[in-house]
Amino acid sequence: MLENETLKQMIIKNSNLSYETSVSINQNLTFNYIKSAFNDINIAIDDSNIKNNLHLKNEQNQYTNLALLLSDQNPFTIKIATYESFDKNNFLDRKEFGGSLLEIYDKTLDYLKLNSAMYGLIDDSIRKDIEEYPEFILREIILNSLIHRDYSAMTSNIINIYKNEGIEFISYGSLYGNITIDDVLAGLSTSRNPYLQSIFMRLKRVEAIGSGLRRANAYYKNKDLKFIVEALPSSFIVKLPRITLVTEKENDDTKIIIDYLSKHGEITRKVAEQLTNKEKTSATFILNKMVDDNMIYKIGNGPNTKYILK
Repeated sequence: MLENETLKQMIIKNSNLSYETSVSINQNLTFNYIKSAFNDINIAIDDSNIKNNLHLKNEQNQYTNLALLLSDQNPFTIKIATYESFDKNNFLDRKEFGGSLLEIYDKTLDYLKLNSAMYGLIDDSIRKDIEEYPEFILREIILNSLIHRDYSAMTSNIINIYKNEGIEFISYGSLYGNITIDDVLAGLSTSRNPYLQSIFMRLKRVEAIGSGLRRANAYYKNKDLKFIVEALPSSFIVKLPRITLVTEKENDDTKIIIDYLSKHGEITRKVAEQLTNKEKTSATFILNKMVDDNMIYKIGNGPNTKYILK
């Protein structure tokens, strides 16, 4: 039996339907918010020919659903809920952003940045700023949730912020074009809304097609943190792990130990203490975690214990 998403795509393909180019029910549209963004790239959005070229109007001079999404009257929203942790027992805040998709993007990004911490890590007298959620990743995930979602159902995108754990993005519509999550993380891209994606590229909001999730995955993998992407029958979910100052320090300590092992072949707990400037208990914890994460082997017991790379 075909999945719902696959069946829907077959119907659309066979009937030549497209949400973007279908006629909008609402023909009384304004573009006040997005106008300035188009002005910045020397495009006069009020010009009738330009509206046709951008697929905001059809040959009968009617506004399309693409125009609806970009207009001030866009009916779709993003709802944001903030909780203390994953159990959702302690509710902290709620927001909902509407208007043009560009306005939703801008306000959502600003809100997430405002509610994300910035740490200052001093390393060898040099200050390094650490973002709880890197801005470039927030940009990519918000854009992905807006550009690639299915707008055939009147439902809002959901963002759940778990202050102690991470951020969860839920958008309507599963993967498009019979690709897999592995394909997406490898950089393969298909577009449910190609004209919408093209406009966001014109507005310089999209850097490179298909790179967003792959870049985010590589970033978190480098920090030994779990970046989760799930494709359910009717939704697409992305979960960003929270970066803490402790996480960043542990990651730096791990790199120091790996670098030493690459040069010397083996390491003892005492050497690890000296390299990381940690007490016995902390150094042992780091080494044991690296063993559990299959990064190194533990050889021997007691004072003669050594560690080597896998």
